[in-house]
Amino acid sequence: MKHFILLCALFFVAAFPMSGQEQKDDAPKPQLVLDHLSHDFGTLAKGSNKQTHIFTATNKGDAPLVITRTKNSCRCITITTPKRPIAPGASAPITVTFNPTEKGVFNKGVELHTNHPASNLTIFVNGVVSD
Repeated sequence: MKHFILLCALFFVAAFPMSGQEQKDDAPKPQLVLDHLSHDFGTLAKGSNKQTHIFTATNKGDAPLVITRTKNSCRCITITTPKRPIAPGASAPITVTFNPTEKGVFNKGVELHTNHPASNLTIFVNGVVSD
């Protein structure tokens, strides 16, 4: 009988956590917002100079924003992100550089991963590389 009572007590404690142990969803979170999500480089000559575009990243959240990693779809793209966290309400540049080495139409994506997964974004650059 003691085991039964103990088992019931353990079930009750597990089923109904104490309010001090509940996780709160209102914890401060960063939020990445960009001034725009794509850029058209237009028509570029193959082998011409690298083209650069700056996106402005703003932290609309209430905790510091860190861009933890980037992933791009092509070696023809390089990306420069802020080295320091972006404070709530602050902005910082994200620079995307395209090197026109291959002829043809391009539409490339760059994933931005942050310290808050719901705030991850993908930006796109596109255009045409001609002879």
